[in-house]
Amino acid sequence: MQSRLPLCLTLLALLTCAAADKKLPDGKALLPADTLKAARRHVGPKPSGEMKTVDVEGQPFKQAIRAVVKETPENPWTVQVSTLTVADAKEGDVVLASFWARCAGTKAADGKAQFLVYFGIPESDLDHAMAQELSIGPKWTRVQVPARVPADFASGKAMLNLDLGYAAQTVELADIKLTNYGKTVKLEDLPSSGF
Repeated sequence: MQSRLPLCLTLLALLTCAAADKKLPDGKALLPADTLKAARRHVGPKPSGEMKTVDVEGQPFKQAIRAVVKETPENPWTVQVSTLTVADAKEGDVVLASFWARCAGTKAADGKAQFLVYFGIPESDLDHAMAQELSIGPKWTRVQVPARVPADFASGKAMLNLDLGYAAQTVELADIKLTNYGKTVKLEDLPSSGF
């Protein structure tokens, strides 16, 4: 019996990896193709930080947004990267936010930056599909956050926000995407970073 346990664990691991590598159907892009150019970069009325586009080497993308939070604002959304949708999402649709991020500077003891990923209709507590707090370290990491759309979101009415004003920190963001898979996949079939 003991000799079968390692074999069972190996098979279970292989099945888990196969599920994780499952190819997703083509989805519909909900954000503009060049999100770095289209993204609204907000640092507050009293500038709590600054943002600029920087070149990146050795990654699957060439540029990133560098957000420097100089002082912690009263509200974390004061320092924010946001992008309005360019396509509709219907109630019950399954979406996946995907981007690369890294902490390029922080005074936090754990060396991680804190931020929030939000997708929904601005200034509406009821109409949001995701509001996920994350922490990220100094290495480039692909972040994937799946969600189900709770109501119909018309093109240009909903937005993907990355709220960065949780602390004095420097965060870099790249390859920001939001893909709508409609009802062709189950929420649990989408990849998740597990933050």
